[in-house]
Amino acid sequence: MTENTAGPPRLLASLARQSEGRSRTEVVAVSSTAFPRFTSSLWQEISGCRNVTLVETEQTASVSEQLNLGGMQASSQYLLFLAPETRLDPKFLTSILPVFDENPEIDAVYSDYIRLVRDASSAESGFVQLPGFSVSALQSRNILGPAVCYRRTVWEQDIRFRANTTYREWDYHVQVTLTGASFFHIPYPLVTAEQGKPSFKARAEDGRNKALLVINNQSFFHPHTVRWALCHLRGETWATPHALGVIPGPLDVTRQFNDHILHRIGAHRTTQNAIRQFESSVAHL
Repeated sequence: MTENTAGPPRLLASLARQSEGRSRTEVVAVSSTAFPRFTSSLWQEISGCRNVTLVETEQTASVSEQLNLGGMQASSQYLLFLAPETRLDPKFLTSILPVFDENPEIDAVYSDYIRLVRDASSAESGFVQLPGFSVSALQSRNILGPAVCYRRTVWEQDIRFRANTTYREWDYHVQVTLTGASFFHIPYPLVTAEQGKPSFKARAEDGRNKALLVINNQSFFHPHTVRWALCHLRGETWATPHALGVIPGPLDVTRQFNDHILHRIGAHRTTQNAIRQFESSVAHL
């Protein structure tokens, strides 16, 4: 298992509370800062795991580079990339590992989760029930939650986190899906994850980051969506960002383009005039 920053005592404590499976667990902690207060022995003591590796990277290393380094350092049979604010249910390992053990055809396992909102946000704290795996749903949004556990065989297909989009986990899931991998959903909240309000920068760059995700994986998306991505990156006004965290599907793209064409030929003014004439005639009845 890998984690991408220093000092996550709550995450480590949640690992220590696992009912079983810690003997099969490896912790690889990767950070662009030093670990002056967190020695391997301290991490072992907090997590209850004997196999701990601390890896320091350059200050300029991106999150994707840190995650990839963690994956390369790990030697375990399964890989789970976690943010420091994540916490695991005591039954996490006893729920996830048997799925892999009993179903060799399963390549990835994910579960429902509990969302904790740190500040004022459009989202609410509480239980998040995720859907069963669907390619069409993954083409629209990241449906897999904050903790997807993969077989190492997936990593060995040279699938890596990309640094050109902030939707790095979603991009990774898409890459895995393109290999024909099989996903398994556990309908129980085995993870707790904190979620903050999207920053102004995240909102402003949402369209660009989604477009880059599409360009990274063009064969996964409908040609209309690929066209939207290319046009959005070129700055064409009709290719709007769409809803936050949602990639437009082919019908959405068609609607965007048609609205743009109607606006260019002045059809919107004709429609507005017709509405005014109708309202005026109704008022005189």
